[in-house]
Amino acid sequence: GTVVHPEIFGMPGKTEGLVHEIGHNLGLWHVHHGLSELDRELACNDPCKEIKPSMTLGDMCSDTNPTVANHKCRDPDPTEGVCGVNTFKNTPYNNYMSYANDACTDHFSPQQIARMHCYLDLVYQPLREMKTPASIPLAPRIISADLDSIHIAWLEPLGAGGLRSDPVCGACERDRRMRQYASGATSSYSTTLEFWKAEEATGPPDAEPCEMSVKAWMPDTLKCRTNDCWLELQFPFPVIPHRLVLWVVHIDAGEFLDVLFVPDDGTSGPSVRVTANCDIMTTLRVNTNKVVSKVRVFVSSPSVAIDAGELISQPDHPDCLLCKTTKYKIIRDPPLRSGFVVTADTEFNDGELELGTTYAYRVQVMSENRYSELSPELVYIHGDPFCGDGRVDSILGEECDDKNARDGDGCSIDCSVEKGYHCKGSQSLCYRHKGDGVCETFELDANEKDCGFYTPKGYIDQWASEVEVNPQYADTKCPETVTLGEPSRYQKCGMTFESKEAWAPCKTDANIGDVWITLSVPRPVVAVAVIVYLGSDGKSDFSPEAKSIYVDLIDPEGNIIKEHQTERFVDCKENPLVIPIAKDLSIKFVLTKGVRIRFSYFNISISGLKVRSSNALNPVMISSCRDQELYDPRTGRCVPSTCSSHSNCDDFMIKYGVADCSGNHDGAVCKITCNDGYFVQGGNNEAVCSQGKWQSSGPHHCSPMDCRKPSIPLATVSCPDGTTFGKECNFKCDQPAVLRGTGTTLTCLANGTWSVPKTFCLVVCDPLPVYALVQAELRTLSCSSGEQLVGQHCRIRCLEGYHIEEESMKKKTSKFVCGLDGYWYGPRCIRNSCPLVPMVFSGAYTCTDGLFVGSICTMNCPGNIQIIKCDPDGDWDGAFDLCPAVAFLNCPQISSRSDLIFSCDSHRVGSTCGVRCKGYDSLPTYDGTDFSIDAGDKVDAITCTASLSWLPAPSDIVCERTCVKGAIGDKFCDGINNREFCDWDGGDCCPSTSGARVISLDDSCTTDCKCKDPMAIENKRRRRRHDKLKFIRINLDKDIDSNE
Repeated sequence: GTVVHPEIFGMPGKTEGLVHEIGHNLGLWHVHHGLSELDRELACNDPCKEIKPSMTLGDMCSDTNPTVANHKCRDPDPTEGVCGVNTFKNTPYNNYMSYANDACTDHFSPQQIARMHCYLDLVYQPLREMKTPASIPLAPRIISADLDSIHIAWLEPLGAGGLRSDPVCGACERDRRMRQYASGATSSYSTTLEFWKAEEATGPPDAEPCEMSVKAWMPDTLKCRTNDCWLELQFPFPVIPHRLVLWVVHIDAGEFLDVLFVPDDGTSGPSVRVTANCDIMTTLRVNTNKVVSKVRVFVSSPSVAIDAGELISQPDHPDCLLCKTTKYKIIRDPPLRSGFVVTADTEFNDGELELGTTYAYRVQVMSENRYSELSPELVYIHGDPFCGDGRVDSILGEECDDKNARDGDGCSIDCSVEKGYHCKGSQSLCYRHKGDGVCETFELDANEKDCGFYTPKGYIDQWASEVEVNPQYADTKCPETVTLGEPSRYQKCGMTFESKEAWAPCKTDANIGDVWITLSVPRPVVAVAVIVYLGSDGKSDFSPEAKSIYVDLIDPEGNIIKEHQTERFVDCKENPLVIPIAKDLSIKFVLTKGVRIRFSYFNISISGLKVRSSNALNPVMISSCRDQELYDPRTGRCVPSTCSSHSNCDDFMIKYGVADCSGNHDGAVCKITCNDGYFVQGGNNEAVCSQGKWQSSGPHHCSPMDCRKPSIPLATVSCPDGTTFGKECNFKCDQPAVLRGTGTTLTCLANGTWSVPKTFCLVVCDPLPVYALVQAELRTLSCSSGEQLVGQHCRIRCLEGYHIEEESMKKKTSKFVCGLDGYWYGPRCIRNSCPLVPMVFSGAYTCTDGLFVGSICTMNCPGNIQIIKCDPDGDWDGAFDLCPAVAFLNCPQISSRSDLIFSCDSHRVGSTCGVRCKGYDSLPTYDGTDFSIDAGDKVDAITCTASLSWLPAPSDIVCERTCVKGAIGDKFCDGINNREFCDWDGGDCCPSTSGARVISLDDSCTTDCKCKDPMAIENKRRRRRHDKLKFIRINLDKDIDSNE
């Protein structure tokens, strides 16, 4: 609510203040929120900073221009600018959400009105009378127009109200399908953590894609056995499903999901196996006539993260058939011939138009006998241009017009060019321009990848030529010299970085001390800006907050210039970091020779630095000119004021380029143009003849374009002569990939890109070998001959009496898949068998054929022989009973060990003893070879068997230290987790399995943090963990035991 002082409530001149506060209650920010209300810590690096009108930044309304806090009834002055924004035109100073007084403020913008409507509809639903339907928050839009007609469309109403106040009808679509997100969820592993809970998978999706987001569900376990890890989604309304949409935001390559639809009548439902990608939603169709309100998703790996699920019914759901259709009343001024039109569609074609006439359209939602408020008004003069007509009209403020009303194609629905795109022509053709190898004029200052590094006219940039770091962090493994000169134009800033392209201390202890790196430039100058290029910004999945660096200027004597010390937050979104050097004219100008950068985060890295100075102004040099000398801004030097001694310069010569000179006389200027494939190093392309020598404010020479070492999938690249213009690289396919095509040479082209290879490397599998089909037959005949591409599926069916391993006995069909390493992966067919006989009978019975179907097991008791048989359905036809003579016997006494405690209430046959480890951080696990127990399984109890022995044997139980589950797979190597029991810390301790350099939280972790995973490439084993796939690899050099 809003608290108002009674003395000013309703008083003249005070009403607008009340309106301003109610605007806040209805979800509005100040119009200056994007510049004057930035996060103090983030300052100008605040991701919500608004430089141009935006619906996602600042006050989130694109019809209010960015402004600073302003109490005047006019645009702010340029001197009031912040964060580099100092031009203010048509600012919303007379908007109710500004700081101007009552005499000035008089309106909300249309988007502000729409936001308040949405806020009322969505946030204040419980406080509203829901009988009245929600209104349409935005004005209708023109889709198309011709000489005598116009086609308009509008949004559906948001929030509840009218028919939507009924939760059933609110979930119904126009085709009578019901769409619903999960309202409840349970899982097989109840997490002890505050995140990754099952409840995170309810409601609409809200997690970042391709991340182990804490806003998604993940199983709280280290391993997922068959049908062991599952998430059950519960939906509010039972439906006959048509399809299910899952948002799987993290999944490893090769992993899969088994989705089981659980019918409400208790019968078995359909099951579908699907693969998923983290960057797109996974949609699966289902063919069933059973009513479902639950879906159970089985995952094959603990690294799968599920954000949300949506269940869509078949058309004409019975409950939806009872819902009345929402209708819309279109009102026009001047009125239509019929007065108004009512439609169930969200679009309308008006054919009653005359050129030059002004028309206003509003739409009202109809629900039974109730009407919503009118939508905002669309005003249109027939024949006038509009956004979406395919003609760019500058009067309307259009930047582009691609003749459609759709975002995401380069030209937005509001006819603005979208970030990363460039649009040409009318009708606009938009394309992504960064990285296309072509440098166009409009992108000179913003596309380093295609155009190189830009220096504004009138300025000189100097790259660092010397570097020093504090000795504590100097290490040849992490050479600081990578920061010298220009960084790679293709380098990306992110959470990780390439050590060949950026510098950070080798020490990876999270609690490192003060790190500094000093970068010096060739010539001292009066710096106007320092530009820092980042390799990484210090953020991580578990520490996403912005990190800061401290920047100090260094004078030619090596002293810190105290007047120019600053702290700046770093962010890859603002790379490079440009730090303006403001000049206080009351303080003496000082030359800058270098820059010291200080920080205390191990994963901030620096890839380059340049110091910018004015090409014309150098107060320090001007003051150093002696009598009879003048400062020459063209050369940045003092020259004699008389011309008598001036001599001509020699012809200007430059390698790999040409010079266009105005002469050889004093003051003549040469402009340098490099040959194709070369560029002017440092951007300085002019030299001036002064006192008989060609002078410039920096070095001038043409350097070859550097294409950098190319990356060819599945191949090793060799560039013996380098990677600059004209040089060649060769590649060779890595095993098991094979070459397709002819020619393996790449040439560095003039635009800094590599020639397109006419060959490529491809992984293929040989035909599926016959000996892979153990107790199975091949159903996909094309798999028996010829090369098979990666991903090829070959269906198999188990022979009679066999079924797919780790599946139910009814499961007889499956498939082999050609893997990325050229091997076939698929299941085994195993003989049908019965469950294990209860552990208490271990050693007391014998079987004719193990546990397989048809086997007869016999247990001899004095005077009684018990016989059970394994039936074809996989069940025993009976059960053993303890022999009376054995039931009262005891197993040997058990003594607790130094590490294990056994708790026994009895030692009789059939009794159990609890097992626990001494200490809170260890678990008892099995370390024996009994076929009925898996090594590494947790042991809670041991059983006294009829053979008067304990199972598992106490000698086969060991104490394993518990894993720090939240630290597994967190991109930091934790020594306590670097063991098989903890899945080798989720791959964090080997470069090949972590995907980056290994980082430990404790710098003293040496032996424990070594790469120990036997499946890692570093240990000469394949990186991929195939045990997660529940598949076997068919090795073409080794036969498979047919008795298995």
